[in-house]
Amino acid sequence: MHESWSRTKRSQGFHHPSECPNGRWVETAHGRAPCPKCHADLIPWDNLPEPQKDINRHAFDDVLAEIRRRAAITERGGESG
Repeated sequence: MHESWSRTKRSQGFHHPSECPNGRWVETAHGRAPCPKCHADLIPWDNLPEPQKDINRHAFDDVLAEIRRRAAITERGGESG
């Protein structure tokens, strides 16, 4: 899931702070602000801190539970909702 998320974020113009073309800051009408396209989690899975990995693991658990729920509904012939 992390790799897919990373590809999606990069396709939307996000980058890791170390790759920021803006030097991690942008100028706004209110002064300097952190670059809105920097995301610290755009690193390989093996380099992610455990708390960030846990977020991915829990998201996968939620997706798997939904797939199982929908499969059970389909097997019973009910709504696919």
